[in-house]
Amino acid sequence: MKSNYMKIFAILTALLMMFTLNACDPSGDGEDGAHSVRNLLNEGQAPVANAGADQSVVAGDTIVLDGSKSYDPDGTIDSYIWNLGDLGTRTGETVTETIPGNAASGNYVITLTVTDNNGNVDSDTITVVVEGVEDEPSTNKSPHANAGEDQNVVLGDYYASPGDAKIIAALDGTLASSVTVELDGSKSSDDGLISPLTYTWKLVQSGTSIKPEIDNNATDKPKVTLTCETAFEDINDCTRNDNNITCDYVYELTVFDGEFSDKDNVTVSAVYDRSCFPD
Repeated sequence: MKSNYMKIFAILTALLMMFTLNACDPSGDGEDGAHSVRNLLNEGQAPVANAGADQSVVAGDTIVLDGSKSYDPDGTIDSYIWNLGDLGTRTGETVTETIPGNAASGNYVITLTVTDNNGNVDSDTITVVVEGVEDEPSTNKSPHANAGEDQNVVLGDYYASPGDAKIIAALDGTLASSVTVELDGSKSSDDGLISPLTYTWKLVQSGTSIKPEIDNNATDKPKVTLTCETAFEDINDCTRNDNNITCDYVYELTVFDGEFSDKDNVTVSAVYDRSCFPD
């Protein structure tokens, strides 16, 4: 008989537990049940957060965040936490905050979270409309890059005889196995409102596989040295005739005034005469 009573008690206990769980968690997913248990543990009613009224300010102004109208129906509020977004968090019933002077115009949301003496919480938000200090429109004008006149040079000594003076004069060149060319960006111009011009040169096109580089690419008048050897390899892009080969080298100048930039190209045409090439 005693064992039957024990069986009946166990069945009733199981039914009671099922009824309690279903009442706390009608959806069966466990979330509402856990919430109900927390409510039982946190005695009393939840507090009511009040972050005050929305505000409108200018960047650099000081605002006062006032949560003093928050209350707890059956207890006291133990903590006030203000979330100011990128400015971080602040604590206290009342907080004074200065809006950064470089703040952009826009609407910024601030959240107050209060916790009462029983651990219950509530939140409220306000919107602070900030009028930022807009940058003055720039009066600076774009610079003008001038990489100078195209240049012609002659390398080698095949045309050194007086009868070839016409060819030499036409090219404005001096016969030699090595020629140093000065690029000239000094006629580039700017209004000078921001900062002095900076110069950057680079080789953007070469008629040969050898790339004649610039000795100092950050000056207005850099130098490039061409030798007979610069035309020894991969000269398919050069112009040929019976006695010489003409190769073009294009250099790009970029000038920058601290805000705007401009570019210009100059072409150096190098005539390598027959003496530059081995038999």
